[in-house]
Amino acid sequence: MCTMTPQVYHPLQLATFVVRIWREASGLAWREEIIHLPDRAARRFASLAQAAEFIAAYAPEVDRAAPSERESSAPEE
Repeated sequence: MCTMTPQVYHPLQLATFVVRIWREASGLAWREEIIHLPDRAARRFASLAQAAEFIAAYAPEVDRAAPSERESSAPEE
């Protein structure tokens, strides 16, 4: 006899961002901007930490991935 374990439903949570990095034709400095698409909120940033702060405002638990998920997404050395 087969017993089934009840599944817990976890609704999909989605936060969509566009990160733009560009250099003006006449300039040497890079420009950076991140946009949260659903509400079109945008912020310029100078470091990845600043971009991460912006993302955390919309997805506060994004850096709390399970250790196995972080390890599987880490670049290979």
